[in-house]
Amino acid sequence: MTRLPALLLGLLCSGCLFPFAGLSQRLVLSTGAGDFEVISSPDEPFEQQRAARAIAAASQSLARWGKLDRTVSFYLLPSHLRLASAVGRYGYDWLHAWGRYDEVYFQSPATWGWSVSDAEVDELVLHELTHCLMYQRAATRETWAAKQIPLWFREGMATWTANQAYKFPSLEDLARFYETHPGADPIRDPDPLYKESNDIVYAAAHHAFTFLIRRYQEQTVHRLLDAMQSGQTFPEAFLQVTGISAAAFATEFRHYLVWRGFRGHGRPKPSLLLR
Repeated sequence: MTRLPALLLGLLCSGCLFPFAGLSQRLVLSTGAGDFEVISSPDEPFEQQRAARAIAAASQSLARWGKLDRTVSFYLLPSHLRLASAVGRYGYDWLHAWGRYDEVYFQSPATWGWSVSDAEVDELVLHELTHCLMYQRAATRETWAAKQIPLWFREGMATWTANQAYKFPSLEDLARFYETHPGADPIRDPDPLYKESNDIVYAAAHHAFTFLIRRYQEQTVHRLLDAMQSGQTFPEAFLQVTGISAAAFATEFRHYLVWRGFRGHGRPKPSLLLR
């Protein structure tokens, strides 16, 4: 067995612990949507209380999707560097939070660079907790990362639940993006756009999820989550629940945009859909 030098091991451990150093305050909450633990620095009692209030406020909106099975650890991180280190996303200056299966990493609003309102905190907390609830509804802690849930569904569900449509480019803006960037696709291939054109990626996700709800109804989302919980991946569940593949849905959504279906011009013919 190879042993790491003590100094190297210490550096590695300190790097792993860096995002969470000094987070010694813990506040336990129980809500209608599930249980939470707010973990923060003792230097930020005000932000800890704001986070706790936002979590409680999110409970009713979260409940539309079900209830959390596992306690969510909510880390209130005292700098953007701490957040970047925790999630491995450097250079994403616009990023202020990240939600996983039973963890949320949340940059303290005191360090965002402006006077952050309670409404802004509430909105982002609800967004991130929607990610946690979605993953817990769809999978176990061991399987959630392998479900192949596309970014448009993950972020669309979160922005839709948090009523964040006002933040993103409109359907017309998105249609023009597709027309002027024929080689780009924020639904099928969002990664190349995520860092520098996050507004387009989030707009596409939000509008695609809204399109899904309007076409197949909200209960379809519950059925998708249930199908994944029973063992299917997202592509398998989507095909079973909707009757078309996720790729066909992406094509249909693109047609809806570039043909200006949102203006009431109808929908693509089924023969044009790629299954």
